[in-house]
Amino acid sequence: MALRSLRIRLALLFGAVAALLAIFPTLLWSSARHREITEQSESDAEAQMEELMRTVMSGVDDQALDFPAWWVNGNPDGGYTTFNDDPIVGLPLEKWMSETGDGSSFRTVRLDTDEEYLGYVRPVTDGYGYVTVVWTGARNDRLSSLQRST
Repeated sequence: MALRSLRIRLALLFGAVAALLAIFPTLLWSSARHREITEQSESDAEAQMEELMRTVMSGVDDQALDFPAWWVNGNPDGGYTTFNDDPIVGLPLEKWMSETGDGSSFRTVRLDTDEEYLGYVRPVTDGYGYVTVVWTGARNDRLSSLQRST
């Protein structure tokens, strides 16, 4: 009887170890994939900012961009200028600029329309700088799909 009990315990232990060995690589893969998807959105926002900087440096004032971008005054009097013919309404541009400080940063916002955007804020001087945004709907769909498949 003791031998049978030992066999059952060993089988259960082997099953638990095998399950852990199967789950661990899956969790590592899922974490790496999540990071890759998130970094792609950040990379897209940075690429937009680089294109905005090239446009600004070229000195062409009437060139509209095909993505949302703004020159923002984050000081108490506020205000912004858009570089796009169809700007997104409801983004807290002045707040992002005033909270960013000296370095560039990423910000996320969900609007009343339930759309989510990733903003990239690049200050130029105290309270003034540029902002671009990337719609994160596709990214969120990919992250949800990853979570379901994991």
